[in-house]
Amino acid sequence: MAKPVWQTASGNLGTKSEGIYFSTQLVATDADGDTVNYKVISGSLPAGVFLGTTGMLAGTPTAVSYTHLRAHET
Repeated sequence: MAKPVWQTASGNLGTKSEGIYFSTQLVATDADGDTVNYKVISGSLPAGVFLGTTGMLAGTPTAVSYTHLRAHET
């Protein structure tokens, strides 16, 4: 697998409201065409929010919080 290239810009993914569902697709591509999987490597997601191995960041935040998150493609 070649080193994946992020298509999703780094930085702020925006403000998400407590109790309201949202979804955001994180995207990275691999030059060899290999499947890219995603995982949280530091920080944590708010309660009710999940990052799937496909890069889908989604859920319904159940509490107000400030989150600093680093995701990594594998």
